[in-house]
Amino acid sequence: MTSVSLIWYCNRFSINDDLKIIMQRITENIVSGGYKPDSLARSVYVIRLSGPFLINYPKKPSPVLYIGKGHLRNRLSSHRTWIQNFYNHLKEAQFEVRYCLPRVRNNLGIEKEVEAHLIHRFIGRYGMLPINNKVLSNTKTNIRHQFTPANSLEMAISIGSGNKPHWAVSPLRSNPWFAKYSKNLGKQK
Repeated sequence: MTSVSLIWYCNRFSINDDLKIIMQRITENIVSGGYKPDSLARSVYVIRLSGPFLINYPKKPSPVLYIGKGHLRNRLSSHRTWIQNFYNHLKEAQFEVRYCLPRVRNNLGIEKEVEAHLIHRFIGRYGMLPINNKVLSNTKTNIRHQFTPANSLEMAISIGSGNKPHWAVSPLRSNPWFAKYSKNLGKQK
């Protein structure tokens, strides 16, 4: 069994924050953790709500909107449109991105495996695919890894200690997000 260290970093951002400012904060975080800025090319990340709102998933509420992998700067840039769209439908929404830089010797695809584990863990715990994910990862999750710390996957998808959200919301039929929510409700293990 391969040990995979998952150190999660977190940055909150406003819909009005410039991408350069967001990336500067993210880069400062990883450099302080001993990584080089180009390490962001192989990251796993979770875009989440922060503040008073959660998404009311079938089994229980969660702040998670999307789980992904890839070059964090490019991916955040491409996600800005739907994040803005989401904000337009929930004006008080605040956002954060949690991200890690998994590394395993002789495994350049470890971030795909971590993403797959996160998505499958999310579905098991919350009852559906995150609201803005479109497809289940086709990466196998039967590969045995020991994620350290032991609760590292939960740290990325759970509400988190000390957070006290006030609302769990789900889109109604009149909301354009209802179609995504309903479609993902059908994408379970």
